[in-house]
Amino acid sequence: MVENYLNQSLTWEEYIAHINDVIANGDQSDDKYQYYDLNLKRIERLLKKTTLSPEQEERVKKLDKKVILFAITEGWCGDAAQILPVVEVLANQSPKLDTAFILRDSSDYIEHHLTNGGKSIPIVVGVDAETKEEIFVWGPRPEWAKTLLAEYKAGKMNHDEFVIELQKSYNKDKGNAIINEFLDLLEK
Repeated sequence: MVENYLNQSLTWEEYIAHINDVIANGDQSDDKYQYYDLNLKRIERLLKKTTLSPEQEERVKKLDKKVILFAITEGWCGDAAQILPVVEVLANQSPKLDTAFILRDSSDYIEHHLTNGGKSIPIVVGVDAETKEEIFVWGPRPEWAKTLLAEYKAGKMNHDEFVIELQKSYNKDKGNAIINEFLDLLEK
């Protein structure tokens, strides 16, 4: 099943080109349009600033299975803008890792990976590069962000407080939790 979707996927460069195309030619009356430019800036910043610790670099060197990190995403998604550049940086550290991207709203692949019945993104599916079998599913956020979302949904903070705390936490973490969560899955 996943192989059909991989055949429709975008490379990282094509995904970024898609975001740039929406910024240049998209429907500015669309509620989500405003997020593309902000997210592109986040992506560019994270690509420059994300680094692996020496321990993470050692873990990457020991990976022995070739895996495609296949992301279901959209350019308007703030979590995707915080997460996918980190995944791309991680993948660039090893010849065993590759990335591919599919747009949630242009494919039904998300229907196979709903989160509590919803189409939350990003979802990253680890695909064995040889067998094309799904070997893990990650997302739509790192564990610390899922906890923060649960607190918001429980009424412990309002929406504005949640958004501010989420952004501060992404900045403070610098992608470390995301990298470690992926390495944990890749090492299994």
